[in-house]
Formats: sequence, C-alpha cells, structure tokens
Amino acid sequence: SIVGQLPVPLVGRDTPVFAALTTLARRAGSAVADADDHARLQAIVATLYGLDAVQFAHVLDTFPLAAVNSQVPMR
Repeated sequence: SIVGQLPVPLVGRDTPVFAALTTLARRAGSAVADADDHARLQAIVATLYGLDAVQFAHVLDTFPLAAVNSQVPMR
C-alpha cells in the first residue's frame, strides 16, 4: 500500500520525545485533552518530520475536514 511506503520518523523509547508523544497521544484520545495538548502533539510530530511552520501549515491546509480550531500554530 502507499501508506506502508511512507517514511516514519523513529523515536527511541527511552527519550523525552517518546514520553511526551505517548502522554499527549493518550490525552488526545480522552476527555482530558485540551487545545494546548493537541498543539504540542502536532508540533512534536511536525518537528520529527522536519517540517517548518510554513510546511506544517500547508499540510494542515490539505486536510479540509479537520476542524479549523484543531489546526493550531507550531510553537
């Protein structure tokens, strides 16, 4: 499949980035998450993929079904 061929950044399990990703991903799937949690999660993932703010904005713009309020700026 096309998705299976996409590059995925590797993050070591013993790194602070991995800990932040897992914590934020768990929160994102629960009622505890807030806009700041979503923003931090998006920013970490964008950084792992090597995207700058302009590139990240372009990626978000390609997802028209994503709620505008979930498309938060990279910090």
